[in-house]
Amino acid sequence: MSREMKKIALVIPTCDRASILKENIEAILDEVKDNNIPIYISDDSQNDATLIAISDLRKLYKNIFYFKNDPSLGHDKNYIRTLKLAQEDYVWFLGDAVKIRKGYLSQVVSIIQNNYDFVSVNTLSRNLHLDSSIYQDGNLLLKNLGWHLTFSGSTIYSKNSLENIDMIDLKSCKNFPQISIIFRDFIKNNYKLFWFGERVVEVNSKKKSSYWSQDVMDVFLKDWSNVVLGLPEDYALTVKNEAIKSHTINSNLFSIGYLVFLRINGFLDYEKIKMYGELLKKYGQVNYNLTCLISRMPPNLLKVLRKLYLHFSS
Repeated sequence: MSREMKKIALVIPTCDRASILKENIEAILDEVKDNNIPIYISDDSQNDATLIAISDLRKLYKNIFYFKNDPSLGHDKNYIRTLKLAQEDYVWFLGDAVKIRKGYLSQVVSIIQNNYDFVSVNTLSRNLHLDSSIYQDGNLLLKNLGWHLTFSGSTIYSKNSLENIDMIDLKSCKNFPQISIIFRDFIKNNYKLFWFGERVVEVNSKKKSSYWSQDVMDVFLKDWSNVVLGLPEDYALTVKNEAIKSHTINSNLFSIGYLVFLRINGFLDYEKIKMYGELLKKYGQVNYNLTCLISRMPPNLLKVLRKLYLHFSS
């Protein structure tokens, strides 16, 4: 007797990105139909734009389910709610600006038939070159991919891995509930994660900013380090620190160019640098004194210097 096929659902939390969300779903609709994959939308918006967009899509494909949060839940609570909407064997959590590239959805459907607890996929925008492989060592997974798993769209969860999702303490994993879901019980439960090294997803180019754009230090210094350092003692402290630093290095969020961008746009000042001084010294990418200097330079002067740099380096 042949084994019953494992089923997957796409689950998408969204907030005020109706047109991008619609465009992303339209781009994969043929593959979704071919594989009879349901799509669940959890809308945190304050208007009906997303409802209208989904109503239009349902004329093309009925297996799309819409849920409105009233009142809005915020990032972390909506993350958890979205993961709980589907009853399929696997749920692929996608950010509302993340698009699955053509041809890969069917490949992922094949991969989940191997009963992995998690599947993680590569994305077009990241400088990540690791061949496809199976991870059973939690420390190695945290070291190699912990930073990448912050990306909303990189992970497919088995229903088995979500059994205790209501026990997740959102205060201890603020802005990164996925890290707690993946790593909290990974070692204890002998989980397996399949890393699919192909560049499966991409961010829609029309996306202008992220919810954390104005609070990047709060999110990717304080919150990120807190959630990783708060993982069980099964994970070595050296690995935890390396994982935290890896995000800084690989994302370039605290490079000179990004610090200049923050200062020009009013998101960086010396008081903020002092607030996060110790974390910047430990996990930052730029010399701390240079970081302080950038935070105190007049934004208009930085604009001129940046234009000159771009002109002479082109």
